[in-house]
Amino acid sequence: MSEENLEDGGIPDFLRDPVGLVRRRWRWMILVLAAGLIATGAIIISIPVRYLATASILISGQTMPEEFIRPIVAESSSFQRINELVGEMTSRERLLGLEKKHDLFPAERGVLKPNELMMLVRAGIEVGTAQGFGRRSRGDTSSIYTVSFRHARPAAAAAVANELAGDFAAVSVRLRGEQARVTTQFLRTQLVEKEAELRAQERKITEFKERYRGELPGELQTNLNKLERLAAERQSINRAISDAETRLAMMTSSGTPESPNSPLARLAALRSQLAGQRSVYTDEHPNVLSLRRQIATLEKEIAEGGPTASDPTRQILLGSTSRGIADMRKRLVEIAAETSDREARVARTPKREEEQGALQGHAEVLRNEYLSFLHKVETAELAQRLETAQQGERISVLDRALPPSEPERTRLKYLLAGLVGSLGLAALLGLGLELLDPVLVSSEQIEEHFGLPVLGSVPRIS
Repeated sequence: MSEENLEDGGIPDFLRDPVGLVRRRWRWMILVLAAGLIATGAIIISIPVRYLATASILISGQTMPEEFIRPIVAESSSFQRINELVGEMTSRERLLGLEKKHDLFPAERGVLKPNELMMLVRAGIEVGTAQGFGRRSRGDTSSIYTVSFRHARPAAAAAVANELAGDFAAVSVRLRGEQARVTTQFLRTQLVEKEAELRAQERKITEFKERYRGELPGELQTNLNKLERLAAERQSINRAISDAETRLAMMTSSGTPESPNSPLARLAALRSQLAGQRSVYTDEHPNVLSLRRQIATLEKEIAEGGPTASDPTRQILLGSTSRGIADMRKRLVEIAAETSDREARVARTPKREEEQGALQGHAEVLRNEYLSFLHKVETAELAQRLETAQQGERISVLDRALPPSEPERTRLKYLLAGLVGSLGLAALLGLGLELLDPVLVSSEQIEEHFGLPVLGSVPRIS
């Protein structure tokens, strides 16, 4: 075949004479056609007729408005939800139970292993959508899905499809109920833990208040008021001591003339000096303490053998006044100790306030967490009752499957497909033979092949 012939017409010469091609190659083409038809028949006989039964299910959202009750079960997309349900329904035990219940593959049951038999049942299940996966719009909370089963018996296909569709609702209720119970139980556990933590923190606060009683921020004003009263009491006692010492000096000096160097005169002078020193210095000043020691020594000497010892009445008065002065001085020591203690408490109050604030702050955080979990538990319990009443997401059978009257694919379709395929293979074989073993079919090919001009042609004589 020349390139000129291809360029002139763009079609090989043997394709311009298809009848001649069939006459030349019919034996091989008939052979291929017969082989294709035989193979098609064998395939049609070997392929069992399958019937497809389909049921419809409706997935609707929560009927109760979420403003009143917030769902406790995590809302996933419808596609994801269907996958979860399909995975739960197509478990090994479930599929083997379906096969045995409906006697789907009695011949294969004794030959195939359980896993292989399960895969055979699973291969006949189809789950699709009729209105798109998930929510179609913001306000659309419903979706329609189809559950189909393919089997050689129409009744068995419809029965299995209906049972699978019914299982969707039962499995959905069970899974959502379990998820709601697990969530509620988890929240209850968290609530108990937070309550225990809060009680422990409150015990720490109580122990802190018991341990540092008198140094707490709430007692600061009490301590300050107590310090003011102690200061006023100390001033009052100091005045009383001064007055008592003056009276004692007058009692010891009255009635008997004494020389300036006598014990009584020296006692009066020392008391006068003490009064002057106390008006300038505090009771703890060394000068004040030294004068008190000297006065106590002289008082002891006078009480043991002084000139007033012979007067019992005066001796009683002197002793009573001396004891009163001693008691007041003892009280001054107590006031000084209590004042020091109160001042120390006041000094430690800011630190205790900081520590107590930290404890109470942690307790407040725990209290808020406890109240939050308490609210969540109440909401979860209400949502769980909602799920139990099936007011959450619901799956219902919309249309039950009916036994199909016609198979999914008829044998006529397979026969037509085999016939078309066989004819195509026969045509391809004829073309291939023409390309491998070309035949001269035109005068142009003869002139080109032999290099001689064609003088004329004789038409075909039938």
